[in-house]
Amino acid sequence: MAFSLQGKVVPHRAVKLSLGYKVIWGLAGFGTSIISGVYGALLPIFYQDYLGLAARWIAVALSPFILEGTHFITREQNNGQIFLDQPVSATNGIRVIAGLVPGIAMLLGALILVWYPLRGKKLEKVQQKVLELHAQKHSLLKEQES
Repeated sequence: MAFSLQGKVVPHRAVKLSLGYKVIWGLAGFGTSIISGVYGALLPIFYQDYLGLAARWIAVALSPFILEGTHFITREQNNGQIFLDQPVSATNGIRVIAGLVPGIAMLLGALILVWYPLRGKKLEKVQQKVLELHAQKHSLLKEQES
């Protein structure tokens, strides 16, 4: 027996999962932890500036559609009471929002970085241009000081 937040006794339902289901969710959890680690490491670099606002817009726009599509039961739909026993589809929807969507975004970002042409001669050219711009800025600052 288990108790809900309303103090009602709720029978405990043991869920028997197949080995395939356990393996799939185990791999999903492992993948999510790797993605979270990479995402957390790269977050200060990429997310804060230009991508932050767009990512927030996408998250705010996409999350309600996913929750509605997976039949998430809101407090308003349940007469102001918290509904603890969400359908399995709703919990899977939350997993999609928290794991799959950021994972796809990270893979997309990784693909963009793989195909970004900043290596070899192109990289040397950009580095040379940056050094030239830095020298120009330094000479302008020297002129302004005198």
